[in-house]
Amino acid sequence: MSALILILAFLLGFAVAIALAAHEARMAASVLEQRAPGSPEKIAAYLPFHFSKRLATAINASLDEERGLTLKERKRSSDLLRMLSDLSHDIRTPLAAARGHLQLAELERGVGESNPVPGATGHINAALNRIGATSAILDQMLDLTRASDPDKAYDLMPTSFLPVLLGVLDNHEAELLALEPAVSFEDEAVKVEADAAALERILENLVTNAIRHGRARLKFVEWQEGDKVIFVTSNEVEKPEAIDPAMLFERFYRADSSRAGKGTGLGLAIAKALADGMDMSLSADLRGDVLGFTLEMDVSRG
Repeated sequence: MSALILILAFLLGFAVAIALAAHEARMAASVLEQRAPGSPEKIAAYLPFHFSKRLATAINASLDEERGLTLKERKRSSDLLRMLSDLSHDIRTPLAAARGHLQLAELERGVGESNPVPGATGHINAALNRIGATSAILDQMLDLTRASDPDKAYDLMPTSFLPVLLGVLDNHEAELLALEPAVSFEDEAVKVEADAAALERILENLVTNAIRHGRARLKFVEWQEGDKVIFVTSNEVEKPEAIDPAMLFERFYRADSSRAGKGTGLGLAIAKALADGMDMSLSADLRGDVLGFTLEMDVSRG
């Protein structure tokens, strides 16, 4: 009888040990599953056993190493973005000075020479135009590096969406006439969680892209799905076969290389970086000859 009791006690103790080990494994797995990359959170040893403490120590050492690598990579990326930002700024300064000197030369040439050199005005204007185009690219690069900075802070607050859109459309009223714009909002008073300036820049870049590359039937549609506001802008485009929606947000991507002078290829990349920075979703799709962009935002409860 006593032997049977001993066997039962052993089996019970074994079962309890397995249950405790399983519980510890579940607790550790839960911490690891919910832990954000680079988080300082660690797992604890829940059982007073040597193997449990060794396992927790080994896992935490691995997590510390992973966190160190994540922070180092984040710093390297941030340093690179700041370097590009500084470089863009430094290049813009001499370009602005050169542009000023050329403008002064044009003014002085016009005043001081009764017999100007043939073609001089054309060369000066060409130089001014190229400097202006280069400055525009550098401005876009500066905007992109700032928008892509992981440490960039956004002032998120309840923002009325429709007035921001209408403000952007008003700035392009004459250019939009040929695209037959139509605005349809399920809720005209809807508010989203956004940095108003960043949201305006996203919409500005989407509208500018539509003006440059669209053909007709420009539509802006808004509706809600649960706690999300869905905003879609779409219109017909020329040469849809030349467009790869998966590449539209890549830096310097242009669907048609013949479109020289129609933008820097950075506008959509900037819009995507700003959307990501505010935890929004910006995507593109092509259906036939209609190119659409979908922006998903959190509904503001404020």
